[in-house]
Amino acid sequence: MIQISEYEQIDPLEALNLNLLSSGRPLTPEQAARLRAADPRVMSCLAFYALERGKVVGQIGLLRLPVVTVNGHEDLGGVWAVAVLPGTGRRAVLSALVEAVHSRLREEGLRFSIMAVRRNHPGVSVFREHGYADLGTWGSALARWEKTRQPTRYYAQPPGEAGFGLVEEVFAAVAGDYLGFTRRPSPFAPLREGIRLEDILILWDNRRPVGYVLTAQERGLLRIKELVACMDVDAAEAVAAVTALVKTDFIQVNLSRPAEAASLERSGFRVTRRGYETFLLKPLEPGLSPTDARRLFDIGGDRFLISWLDLTGGVNY
Repeated sequence: MIQISEYEQIDPLEALNLNLLSSGRPLTPEQAARLRAADPRVMSCLAFYALERGKVVGQIGLLRLPVVTVNGHEDLGGVWAVAVLPGTGRRAVLSALVEAVHSRLREEGLRFSIMAVRRNHPGVSVFREHGYADLGTWGSALARWEKTRQPTRYYAQPPGEAGFGLVEEVFAAVAGDYLGFTRRPSPFAPLREGIRLEDILILWDNRRPVGYVLTAQERGLLRIKELVACMDVDAAEAVAAVTALVKTDFIQVNLSRPAEAASLERSGFRVTRRGYETFLLKPLEPGLSPTDARRLFDIGGDRFLISWLDLTGGVNY
């Protein structure tokens, strides 16, 4: 029989072991306390755990994610740090955890549950059985560096001494044009922990900051992992501002909006509109559907703003 408990009710050494096996990331009591202190999105229970014969065999973390809809502010339930110990009845364990999560999110008054995942992950089928729909809009664009060179009104430069504070100020100014994940607590812990400051570039139009870019460089490839910019900023021009600073062989750009894909395709990028990275969403109230979520957030449209940093997800199944 599967028993469901919260983090404080289990042996923290077993939680640490499960997380190291599944993701390689340590979850110690000190780390759990730090997460609660640093990230207000982390819910009070932190995570649910499945136990069989008193032993931890599964985990799901819970987040309260602030978003903006066409009707105003709302919070979503966020699922993250999903893991099931190998050698167990994995589908049954994951199903029991998912049901417990849904019950708690409903108690918290949340209408939707959402999580980030890869489409080809075997655990996705379990979430589909529990009513999750694939609404992911992430794609990718790829080109040789030379193809990205074009006139642009923008220029890019590091944040400098202003640091992460400037990045978060730019996000707050830009995000007002969008729906979705536009309400970030400040300081925004995932940004400051998951990204090196030297990998961030601020986009400027004369003296006005109009966005920022998160980058990563490896083996002749520059990845633009995230482009957050005012809605009227042309994606190809923004990329050109970045590549004016960085000489490499290839450029790969993560996409989340149709306008970005269209701009880069016109500039000669090879665009893939539907990649492996996605997010799943489940309505928690009777009468709500994924179609309602698409309308509320403009999912699939140009007003929907989402970042992989906003969905601290992952299934290790």
